[in-house]
Amino acid sequence: MTISKTHAIKQARTYVSMPVRLSSTEYVVYAPWDVEKPDGATTDLQARSYSKALALRKTRIARIALVLMDRFDQEANFAIEFQGKSDSTIESLVNAGLRAYRKTLTKKNHH
Repeated sequence: MTISKTHAIKQARTYVSMPVRLSSTEYVVYAPWDVEKPDGATTDLQARSYSKALALRKTRIARIALVLMDRFDQEANFAIEFQGKSDSTIESLVNAGLRAYRKTLTKKNHH
């Protein structure tokens, strides 16, 4: 079954917590340990600032959304990691992952 990008992002958000403040300089986001198994075990993603915790949250949601869309591979993962270093939205991260995934498919189809 194909899932839309909007629905995938909405569903992926349910697997990842908002940042939780642990101390004045430490935040944590609770998320699936393995993005390819969002219903599986969780882990805590720690950051030294709220903005870094939000960035971790956005990249994890984007990865899970691509998994739910069956469009996640190593190239998509790298694209999200690279794009995630800027002030990106979840949708822009998913779009970067989709572009990278499509390039991988194009390369495979030309060989």
